[in-house]
This record gives sequence, C-alpha cells and structure tokens, in this order.
Amino acid sequence: LKPSGSRPGASDHPFSSAPERRSLSVPVRPRSAGIAGRRSMAASRLGVDVRSPGVAKGLQLQAKAIADLKLEKYALELEMNGLTVVPPEVTGVTLERVDKMVELLLARGEELTGLHFDLDGGVVGEIDYSNLNLLGLAGQGIGGEPPPKLTQIQIVQLAQLDRVFRDLAINPAALALVRQMVGHQDTRLSSTNSFIKWKGGGYGSNLGMHCDQSTPLPWGRIAMNANVNWCLTDYTKEGGAFAYVPGSHLRHHHPVFPAAVVQAVPVEAKRGSAIVFHGALW
Repeated sequence: LKPSGSRPGASDHPFSSAPERRSLSVPVRPRSAGIAGRRSMAASRLGVDVRSPGVAKGLQLQAKAIADLKLEKYALELEMNGLTVVPPEVTGVTLERVDKMVELLLARGEELTGLHFDLDGGVVGEIDYSNLNLLGLAGQGIGGEPPPKLTQIQIVQLAQLDRVFRDLAINPAALALVRQMVGHQDTRLSSTNSFIKWKGGGYGSNLGMHCDQSTPLPWGRIAMNANVNWCLTDYTKEGGAFAYVPGSHLRHHHPVFPAAVVQAVPVEAKRGSAIVFHGALW
C-alpha cells in the first residue's frame, strides 16, 4: 500500500505516473494484543463466547463510540472495502495542526539528511549511500546493480518528536474505527512514523503492494493490525497516492500478482484526512 512510481513500458497504467509533488503522511499502526470478538458472528466463529461479560461490554463500547461520533458510514466502508477515508471535519484535526506537523517533519528530515525539502519542488540534492553495505553487497544493489536512488525517507518514533503526533495516536474517531477492526480491549500502539516521498522510480511493476499483517496464515476476520495514515498533503492519482484492492482483506492471504495490480484503485484524499485500513488489505 504505497504511492505508485513510474516503470518502463507502463505509461498506460493508472498508477504508472511518478509523483509530481512530494507527499507527506503519518501512518499510525495499532496492533492487536490478542483475538477478541468484534461482532457476534465473528466472535462465535473464533470460539469466543459473546456471553462473556468482558466481550459483551467491549462490543457495546465499540458500538457506542461509532454511534456517538457518527462514524457508521466509515465503519461500513471498512467492513466492505477494508479501507475508508475520514475527512478532517470528522476527525477534528485542523489544518493549522497539519501545517505544524509539516513544518516539524520537514525540519527533522533536513536535520537527518542534510537535504532541503520543498512541498512544490521536491528534494534539493541527492542522498548518496553508495558506500553502504546494502544487502551484504558493498556499493551495490540487488543482483550487482548500482543501488537505486532514494525517493523517500522515513522518520520514526514521532511520539517522541512532538505532542501533536501523540494526539493523532489517540484521536477519538480514528481510535474508534481501529477498535472496530481489532477489538476494543485488544488495541495497542505499535508505531508512529512518517514518510517524505518525492518523484522517482517508484516501486516497480507490483506497485509495492502488500499486506501489513504478517502473522501466519490462516487469517480470520478480526484484524491482527490496522493502520491510520494521516495525509499531510493532498493525495491524488496524478501526484502519487495509495493503491489498494477493495475487499481484498476478505481474501485472507497475501497479494497475488499480476491480478492485484490489475484490480488496484487509487485512494484520493485531501490533506488532513485519515486513511484507515485493515491490516490484511492489499
């Protein structure tokens, strides 16, 4: 589930265009600490007794949170498609907060790399890591080829960087939707990272598509993890966006290629939106 990139001979593919602008996003990834009944049907399939006071209470709390925050539409989209886009007017995240996060991340990116990042112009300069030992081959990429040029960096442990990122992790709307997938009492925070991406070679013919839960098969209907990706810039197909296969979280296995690429659709969202998706989604 990564923004697309260009590849030779694929100019007619909807995701073949490399991003025209640099994109910023903050994925917040909760994980499940165990298996719990999210709905009566799913719980009974997994052998969880929904008559248990703890399970029943969790289901009631989940339903109340979804109703109180008027998230029924987004919860249904998660059930059907495995992904939903929640606009900022629903999450309550203001554009002023988005601007602050952008400022913090660009400054941190420049501090880590020595490069200058510009929202319209992209990155000024190039990261040279040819002298690093990549995959055990000093100065080489896969198969002895020169190492690929970087088109993104990842900034990790955002919760330590500023309070504004910690607030995202406990945003009521996002948390309610995550608990709808993972379980009310079984959600814990796994990571808070940010991607800064700019125009480049992309992810190749498979678009970098994958599932974010890597627990052994078979998978059940309860998510082993879930993601909330906060868009700090606009997501468009032309500028570089998520690619995903609607409903693929119900297939309970990893992507199959090239079918996954053929079935993929873009996720377009305005800045400040939260893209919430199931860990088994392609």
